[in-house]
Amino acid sequence: MNAPNWSTRITDLEERGWSLVELGREVRLSPQALSDIKRGATSEPRGMAAVRLYKLHTTGRKPASVKGAVS
Repeated sequence: MNAPNWSTRITDLEERGWSLVELGREVRLSPQALSDIKRGATSEPRGMAAVRLYKLHTTGRKPASVKGAVS
């Protein structure tokens, strides 16, 4: 089985409740950069942003807003 591509990972995270803004804060990329990756305008994140996005996707962690945390 092939590993999911970056666009699929971002889509999966959105389906778990992450917004592009929340993802951006977590992986330290702008929401626009994440949107570009998602639609294929940019092929992949670089450096530590790729590592953070990969870890977030594999752990299944949800954003605080989905957990019901009070901000």
